Parts: sequence; C-alpha cells; structure tokens
Amino acid sequence: MTIRTSRLAALATAPLLVIGALAAAAPAQAAPERTAESHSAAVWLTDALTDGVFHNPQYDFDDYGVTIDALLALDYVGGYADDVQDIADALADGIGSYTGTAFGEAYAGSIAKSAVAARAAGRDVTSFGGRNLIADLEARVRDEGVMTGRVVDKSADGDFANLFGQAFAAEALDAAGSERTDAVTDFLLEQQCPAGGFRLVFSRADADDQSCTLDSQAETDATAQAIRSLESQDDDGDVGAALVRARTWLLGQQKADGGFGGGAATEAENTNSSALAALALQSLGEDDAAAKAAAWVAERQVTNVHGCGTYVAIDRGAVAYNDADFTAAETDGIGVEQAGQWFRATAPAAAALSLYRAPAPKPAATLSVVRTPAAADEFVPAGSTQKLAISGLDPKERFCLNAGQLAGGQADAAGKAVISTEIRTSTGPRTISVTGSRAARAGSYRFYALAKKTLSVSLGASTVARNGKVKVTVSGLAPGEPVRIRYRSVVRTTGTASATGTFTYTLSVGSVTGKKYVYALGKFDNRTGVKTLTVK
Repeated sequence: MTIRTSRLAALATAPLLVIGALAAAAPAQAAPERTAESHSAAVWLTDALTDGVFHNPQYDFDDYGVTIDALLALDYVGGYADDVQDIADALADGIGSYTGTAFGEAYAGSIAKSAVAARAAGRDVTSFGGRNLIADLEARVRDEGVMTGRVVDKSADGDFANLFGQAFAAEALDAAGSERTDAVTDFLLEQQCPAGGFRLVFSRADADDQSCTLDSQAETDATAQAIRSLESQDDDGDVGAALVRARTWLLGQQKADGGFGGGAATEAENTNSSALAALALQSLGEDDAAAKAAAWVAERQVTNVHGCGTYVAIDRGAVAYNDADFTAAETDGIGVEQAGQWFRATAPAAAALSLYRAPAPKPAATLSVVRTPAAADEFVPAGSTQKLAISGLDPKERFCLNAGQLAGGQADAAGKAVISTEIRTSTGPRTISVTGSRAARAGSYRFYALAKKTLSVSLGASTVARNGKVKVTVSGLAPGEPVRIRYRSVVRTTGTASATGTFTYTLSVGSVTGKKYVYALGKFDNRTGVKTLTVK
C-alpha cells in the first residue's frame, strides 16, 4: 500500500475520523467502576478486532486510528489488559504505516495519538515499534513565528493536522517531560474561542493570527478532546482558567435530553459527540451532566429487553452513531458498509458508559396496544402485515413485541411507537403482547386471524316454488365473524356468526324462476361459499 492510498482510505471515513478520538485518563483521575453497559460495549469492540486491529471491511484497510480509540476505551473501562496489549502489539507492528514514517512522511496527529496509546498500554514511548515517538513528535512542532507550537504534517498530500493532533501532542509531550510542551500547550490554548469552546480546524499557515476569534468555529468534539488532554496540566494558571471557560461552554451545548451535537458536519445529536462530552465533563467534576449524556448514549446501544430484539447476538453491545443508524440496523443488521461507523461510535461510548447510572425501575403500567388505522372489529387477514400503535411507555423506553416472533423497539419522546408485524397464515385467535422495561409494564392486543376458506352453505330445500322461502345455513365461520348472504347480485342480509361459527337466514326466493345461486361471504372476500337453488 502506498501512503497516498492509506491517506485516501482514511479520508473516506470522514467526518467521523477525527471525532472518534478518546484521550487516556490522566493517572490521577481514576476511571469509574465499569457498568454492564460499558462491559457489553467493550466485549463487542474486542470481538470486532482481528489480531489486535480493526480492519475496515468497507475500504479494506487496517484502521489504526479507530483501533487506538478502542485501546484507550478498554484501558479506561478496565479489565481488558490483555486486549490492550494485543492492540499495542498490532500498533507497534504497523506504526510506520499509521504515522507515515515508513514512507518518508510524518503525520503529527497519528504520532501524537500513538504516543498517548503507547503510554496507556505501559509501553516505552521512546522505543515503540522501533520509533522514538517523542522525538518524532517534537520534530513536527513549529518553533518560530506565529505558528510556534503548532503541530504540522510532513506529507505530499498536504497538512491535515488539527486540534485533535494538537491536543494529543500536548498530552504526550507533557507526560514525557518534553521542552516542547509549553509551546504546544500555548498553541492549543490559542484555539479556544471567546466563549470557551475550542475549534477543530487551524487558521491558514500564512495567517498572521493563529487564534480562534469566532465562537461559530467552536465544536463539541474538539472542546471535549482539549479538556481531556489538558487535565494533566490543570495546575497551570492559564490551563486552569481555560478549563473553567471550556466547562461553561460545554455545559451550554448539552441538550435537554442529555445528548450533544458535534461540529459543522455533525450538528445533530450523536453518540460520538455525547460520549466525548460525557468523559470531558466527568473529568471536570460535572458528574450529573456526564451521567445524563451517558444515559443518552445508552439509549442507542444494541441490547434486548427480556431477551427480545431483532439484532443478532454478535451485535449486542454495539452503539449506533445516531437514531437513524440504530433503526436501520434493527431491520438490516450491521453490514460491511456500516461496520466502520459503528466501531468508531462504540469506542468512545464504551468508556462513557462507565458513567451511566441505571435509572430507578419504572412503575407498573398498562400499555395501550391498538391497530392503526382503527378497525371496527377484531378480525384481520391471516398472512397480512398490520400496524400497531403503542402508548403508555416512557419517553425513549425500549419495549419487546411478541407476535409469534420477537421484535424490539423504542418509544419516541412522547412514549409512543408504531410497529408493523406480520400475522401468521393460519386461522385462529391471536394475542400480541408488548412488554416495556420490565414485566409489570405490559399491554396486549387480541384479535382473530382469518385465512382463506371455502364456507359451507346448505339449503333447507334444493327446489323452491316461486315466491317461496328457504332456510340458508352457513357454517365454517369464525365465532362472531361478520357474514353476508347474497342472492341475485343483491346482499339480502348481514349478521354475525354464532359461537359455533354458524349463521342461519330465511331467504325469500322471489318470483323469477330458474337456476339461482345463494352466496355466503365472510369478513374478507377470500372467505366464500355458494349453493345452487332451483326456483319453479
């Protein structure tokens, strides 16, 4: 693989490539105890690795950047030391390809991120994969003019360095005691916009002013990463003041439901931005806000309620990037084209889910389950697809629908949901049950499925005098099934079947003589019967 192929493959995953970064916890900051949710996500991450690296099946390349995100998440969650070491081994083996040094190039962000990962794994950052990552990183720091302290790429493809690389560089160099730490940190602080958020993209290299002057450039993901990378230097006055301003700005970006949007290309709420923000807020002591963001992330994690769900077992624990991805995967699964984005979202989510606080058990409730659109009776065609409207759930509550086959779903912000289900092809009474977050939150819809059938029609006599009458008996109906008797193209009567599925009617045959037909029709047009009558 040439370096240009590698760069283009990496760019093909944008915009999430730079968003998935996750700083390692500072030594003084103990990670919270892992939760069932974080453990489930971590297991999914480890299962998705091949020989310690995530191989992107869509673009057919080893994605070391997102693999490092997994390493840092697993280290944060705790309990996955062997997996962390496996990833570190794979990263060391491929360090030249990831950082560009194997091709005579050098990508500042990749070098800095590798140094943070190597340190998290307990490796020697000055001799990792045959590279002195600190020396390599120091060589990518400008040391004069207005760009002093800015990290830059050495690449024929151009300079792609941004705030993530700058933040990782400040963290890695500080941990190594490098003389370049102050300059790199100072330039990182220049990227803080007036209101406190940090921007992702630097000024042009030829700009006289390299600082952020517009709040419109601030992004959640960049701010969260800057906070995490700067926390080890919070005893510095300038850094401490910057963190105070960043905290205020970041808290102001949190939505009422706990989620966060990202940058210009990712403004809508998503789990990646929410996870990064949760981790940053926790590092600043904003535990409640962090837990609220983690709860938003948890709602997009593949799980099953009472063993119910449409996901296959290998997908459980994965975290969707947004609601659209979550819904699509419930129907189609996590395919090759979606694997990279799911892995990129799950990596920071696994760490953030360590901050999740399980809510108090929801109170018992009787859920309403009705057919939509509303129907006048309880009969439905067997083999048809019916829509059910469910209400009485809590906002965003997961539920399980059992209609012969299990299917999972999630309520909207109003505690409602509409779900389609296929009715089995046989005739008989059916019950579709819906269970919310626990067994005491349940409801059901009862109906009668009617399959195609030839009804039995019998007559009191096969020959009747004109203007006479004859008794018509229809059997084979379902109890209570609507029935119609049609004679000479006219519906003569309507009614409902008895508890034994029969219906009787006395028919006036009229004055027209000859061979006639008496038709019986059930609820649906595929349930019919006919008998011949002669009028003399």
